[in-house]
Amino acid sequence: MKNNGVLIVAVGCMVLSGGCKNGQGTGAIKGKGPTGKQASGGKVTKLNNASRATITGVVMNVETEKPLSGVTVVQRKATTLVKAVTGAGGTFTLVTKGGSAAYVEAKKAGMISTLKLSAKFGSANLELFPAAFLDKLYAAAGLPKRDASRGAVMVVFPEKLSSRVGATLSAGHGGSFTVGDDDKPVKSSKLIPGGISMLFFVNVAPGSTEVKLSGGGCKLTPPSIKQYKVVAGTLTEIEVSCRK
Repeated sequence: MKNNGVLIVAVGCMVLSGGCKNGQGTGAIKGKGPTGKQASGGKVTKLNNASRATITGVVMNVETEKPLSGVTVVQRKATTLVKAVTGAGGTFTLVTKGGSAAYVEAKKAGMISTLKLSAKFGSANLELFPAAFLDKLYAAAGLPKRDASRGAVMVVFPEKLSSRVGATLSAGHGGSFTVGDDDKPVKSSKLIPGGISMLFFVNVAPGSTEVKLSGGGCKLTPPSIKQYKVVAGTLTEIEVSCRK
């Protein structure tokens, strides 16, 4: 996407599930990273081969569209914490216990941490927003300044939907925006035809939230989740699948 002179250089490439308009982004990157290390605030859980599951992914910088090294990626499940650090290609591998889906978090100094619900195995690509870049997005959309005591929620839809779709949250928040076909942030609770396939909710009350989708025959992924975590100072990413 073109630069509008303010900030939108890379926002069109931040969509995980649909990839980018130019075919680049996390969906186009493949690779293997270092094996995660099991650790815990309580006990260390040893995994036998039968109970192991592997989650791999890439962490990208939304602003630069480049993979990020030195990002700490963790998955917390019950008393077990599984941890890895991304290498030069931004890749990571978590060797974790199989079973139900769990949250994976990516964090690095100067970036807004991202929290995403992952499947019990497979891929969990993540993006990190530089804090200053996210502040510019809020301002360009005419929304309140980022409140570090609150969280944010990004709802990611597939690309090139045939109908206009949207989302609302049950939790209180400071508004929502998307990016239109002119590459500018716009206050909206629905996608704009020709724009990017995400909705961003700012200053969301910490705790949990329901997500209600409208239009397009869309459903949350995984559909069994009714409440999503919202953490202060953290972006919760939620993926959506839709009929085209």
